Amino acid sequence: ASLFGLPGPLAVGVVLLTACPGGPSSNLYTYYARGDVALSVTLTAISGFATIVTIPLWVNLALSTYMGDGRVQLPIITTMLNILAVVGVPLVLGMYARANYPTAAARAERWAKRLAVLMLVILIVGAVAKERARIVPYLATLALPILTLCTVSILFGFAVGYLTRLGPRGATTLAIEVGMQNGSLGIGL
Repeated sequence: ASLFGLPGPLAVGVVLLTACPGGPSSNLYTYYARGDVALSVTLTAISGFATIVTIPLWVNLALSTYMGDGRVQLPIITTMLNILAVVGVPLVLGMYARANYPTAAARAERWAKRLAVLMLVILIVGAVAKERARIVPYLATLALPILTLCTVSILFGFAVGYLTRLGPRGATTLAIEVGMQNGSLGIGL
């Protein structure tokens, strides 16, 4: 955000997006890319629970850095509870179901993947429709910073995967997991 000299609200938005963990979509894309889905789910769970604490801290730091007057702050406890509800509870329920009801979870997996794709499309279309008047002006300002963020994140994920000798499947998984943030969580926050 600082590198590109973004205006305060946009800089905070970039930090918020960057602070968001990989989400269920990253698990879905890992599956389609023939990555290591178990690793993806594990990383999603760990990062999801970590961000319950880290998102409020990073966003408040961004707010004080880029919108410095201190009048705007993210309520830490409320934000933590929202992230827990959006990320933590579904993860725990999914992991519980997979561990205790593997047959039912396997049957539900097929329609759950399709439902996840449909929900992602609905979320994106809804967000674009709601913010359509702002998209074109913001696109000119945010295209390069967001493309840079995504490219660097994906390359970093690949590099860590190869340096830690996870092999192509593991490196692909890390690239997706690091390079793809839970945009729906960011939109909600």
